[in-house]
Amino acid sequence: MNNKELNILERAFLLFQKYGIKSVTMDDICSEIGISKKTVYQYFSDKAALVKKIIENEFCRISKRIDRIMSDDINAIEQLIALNQFLNSEHKAYKPAMVFDLRKYFPEIYYSMKKKKRDHTLKAILSNLKKGKKEGLYRLEMDDQIIAKLYVFRIENIMENDIFSFEEMISEKFINEIFNFHIHGIINEKGIKFFKQI
Repeated sequence: MNNKELNILERAFLLFQKYGIKSVTMDDICSEIGISKKTVYQYFSDKAALVKKIIENEFCRISKRIDRIMSDDINAIEQLIALNQFLNSEHKAYKPAMVFDLRKYFPEIYYSMKKKKRDHTLKAILSNLKKGKKEGLYRLEMDDQIIAKLYVFRIENIMENDIFSFEEMISEKFINEIFNFHIHGIINEKGIKFFKQI
């Protein structure tokens, strides 16, 4: 990917985040960047192709970061804390209008990417649970599949609820309570001691 294509993707993504996908036209994108439509169409056949590439780039960025956390030389609890901090920072950047438009007007892209994100996160959590058991920090008797799916379920559905406000969900207190709820359900005595230390 060359610099011009990357610039189009990054600037279009910012516009979509700010105004939603539906209301931003290809003309708006060209005007914002200061390039002709002909130049944009050299890289993207239409708006759907542009949206798809933007979403793929976002998935690639997120999955690379998760993979880096999972490969760090730290124990399972430290790994889970780092993963949780990253995913929470992503939630704080969540743009409801963009996600709503993606789901409504580009459902194929939305559901395809949702599955990829779900599978990648599920794999990471399962890996963490196995690591924690091996290190003697997590409860051996827990069902890894159920716990991992619950974690992913929470991540996917927390933003689409009418119980908590968006402000509540991105607050430090809420984030800490959710994490404490999860980690105290999986750690054993040794894990509790380590968690209290850090």
